[in-house]
Amino acid sequence: MLFPVLLLVVAVPLHAETEVHSVITGRTWQGIPGLERTAKGRVFVSWFTEGPKEPSPENTVLLCYSDDQAKSFNAPEVMAEPKRGTRCFDPTLWIDPKGRLWYIFNRGNPETAQHDVWARVCDDPDAKVPLFGAEFRIDLQCPYAFRMNKPTVLSSGAWLMSVTHASEPIGSWFAREKQLQGVGISSDAGETWDLHGALEAQRHNRRAKPQG
Repeated sequence: MLFPVLLLVVAVPLHAETEVHSVITGRTWQGIPGLERTAKGRVFVSWFTEGPKEPSPENTVLLCYSDDQAKSFNAPEVMAEPKRGTRCFDPTLWIDPKGRLWYIFNRGNPETAQHDVWARVCDDPDAKVPLFGAEFRIDLQCPYAFRMNKPTVLSSGAWLMSVTHASEPIGSWFAREKQLQGVGISSDAGETWDLHGALEAQRHNRRAKPQG
């Protein structure tokens, strides 16, 4: 779902650990919003934008936050930029059992057939200036993977994250009929992940025409 942008602002880097630059001064759309609230009430919002549409090599993921119950927000900040045709898209926010804020997003490049899940983590999202570490790849042991929803924690303590994946390299933005549905499971608080499941989703859902 895409939403029109009503206010154009200049983004600033979230912190100095990763060198990112403002590329959103002329954005005309934004989509796939994400929302998270800390124990102390800070509200974080994520989304992606840039380029003429989605998908586009210029797609970029952003973040902003509010300390007044979402009445106002700081200027959007670039969390990850596209690199050499590799777009960033579909971010989500999640606070793990340790209170850390995860910013999880996807990177995709049809020319190199690399499609991966990435993340950045903030140890103290309620700090005066929340600092996120450098981005890192979540290794799901497959050549094509992306996710949209928040992870969840099982009663065993393991983390579970829904994943769309493919067992072969995909030279396109989407795997289409080759895509499978599964989950990534982590038993070490997100340090490593194992991919489970390969459900083939129904391709079409056409309603039968009424007779008579």
